[in-house]
Amino acid sequence: MKKFAVLISILILLSSCKNDKKKQVRSAQPAEFDVTHVVLDSSNLSACENGDCPRIKVDFIRLKGDTALSNSFNRKNTDDLLTIFNIDQDKPKADDVKDAVNGFVNDYFTFKKDYPESKVSYEATVDQEIKSKNKNTLVLKTSYYLFTGGAHGYGGVHFLNFDAQSGKYLTAEDMISDIPALTDFVEKKFRQKYNIPPNVDINSQGFFFDDGKFALPENMALTDNELILLYNPYEAASYSEGQIRFVFPRKTVEKWLKY
Repeated sequence: MKKFAVLISILILLSSCKNDKKKQVRSAQPAEFDVTHVVLDSSNLSACENGDCPRIKVDFIRLKGDTALSNSFNRKNTDDLLTIFNIDQDKPKADDVKDAVNGFVNDYFTFKKDYPESKVSYEATVDQEIKSKNKNTLVLKTSYYLFTGGAHGYGGVHFLNFDAQSGKYLTAEDMISDIPALTDFVEKKFRQKYNIPPNVDINSQGFFFDDGKFALPENMALTDNELILLYNPYEAASYSEGQIRFVFPRKTVEKWLKY
């Protein structure tokens, strides 16, 4: 009996040590990083040397240093910004953000050459901020607006989530343990907000969900205290509807989160 009690005590001790190690990993400090802002406007764009530039101000973030976090962050952020400026998808993407912005300006000059009487002027604004940083995650928020003529421009907000330790870019699957369960939960809140009964087509109020099936948005941010879900214009509704935003306290959705 005494040997059995000793064995149980050892197993409990080992289990406790194992759990402590897990806690130590989760409580480790985030990787150190320094933020720098890069600003591109008419004063430092080569394309603007050829004539009057459209309204341009692109202010984006880079992390200094050569770490897993900074390298992953800078690479993913650059790719996201290039996607925003890739208006003509038949043309290859630029190599870097400055090339992309210069390309935007050159497209404007081409337009003005082809239509010299037009009063249209292009516009591009981008602004970034670190939305959240803690021992587990780093969240980047990008707000952007581009205008190239027509009734209105297009813009929105992008969120990029990163593991603060490894620098890995986090997808929804990385952050959420049970996407179907969270989707069901959010759909109920969505229907309540827009007065859509459970047995009625989700698109009955003019929404754009594929095949009439509710889906989580492409953009989400997981911060210290909340989960932010954001549908940009045209993602789930018309431009006039604007952004559709849901914010849930972490404690409300904690059971479906991995981070």
